Amino acid sequence: MNAARTIAAMLIVAGALSTSVAGAEDVKISLKDLPAPVRQAVDQNLLGGTIKGVSKEIEKGQTFYEIETIRSGHARDLLFDAEGHSRCPEARTPGSAVRGPVKPASP
Repeated sequence: MNAARTIAAMLIVAGALSTSVAGAEDVKISLKDLPAPVRQAVDQNLLGGTIKGVSKEIEKGQTFYEIETIRSGHARDLLFDAEGHSRCPEARTPGSAVRGPVKPASP
């Protein structure tokens, strides 16, 4: 039951995050185009994963950098502000890995 609550909380946070940056225009950029503080934060949070994509988002005048990663077969998106502060990592959990009833997120 505790794991189900944790997963539900993660889904709620991920949904809130995606709503907060919804409408933001994603611009694909190169890893070398990241500001130094963001690059350092990426290196600290990659944890042996592989970078699949990098994008820059501007939402309400604030710049964010999204790093799409994969590690041990699991996808995870990292989100940082321009100063390299983490903004809630987003992990994708396959439905088969979730035990118990889980309510699907509404679009």
